Amino acid sequence: MKYTIGAVADVVKDINTKYGEMKIYKIRFEEAEDTVDYMISPKTDAPSVGDILEGTIGHNDFGAYFKKDKKPFTPNQSYASKPVANTDAMYVAYAKDLMIAYMNSISWDFTKLDEVSFNLTVGIVTEAAKLLQGQDNS
Repeated sequence: MKYTIGAVADVVKDINTKYGEMKIYKIRFEEAEDTVDYMISPKTDAPSVGDILEGTIGHNDFGAYFKKDKKPFTPNQSYASKPVANTDAMYVAYAKDLMIAYMNSISWDFTKLDEVSFNLTVGIVTEAAKLLQGQDNS
């Protein structure tokens, strides 16, 4: 529901929450009889008389409060208009990076590798060779 702010108290309460520092304003809407707490981030502009807010008024152990409605998600149009990247080339480049990092991290003395490490190394080299066959992305 839309509410128009009719009055804002001069006193502002600063509190710490799990979301960080917040400010609580006591406001009264023209459409409601209760004075409600309105908690916002210190970075948000202070409410003023005449502002229109969309949300709901609720009640808890501390009294009446106002909860602003969340805005629906809208994708950023600048990203939506960009062409899709060549994902095959990206996967191959990523596989190369992983293979190089793994090969640099292992001992090349195969007599010291246990069976699992040996099989993993052979598997990675085999799969990397399949991915890289016929592609030159260096």
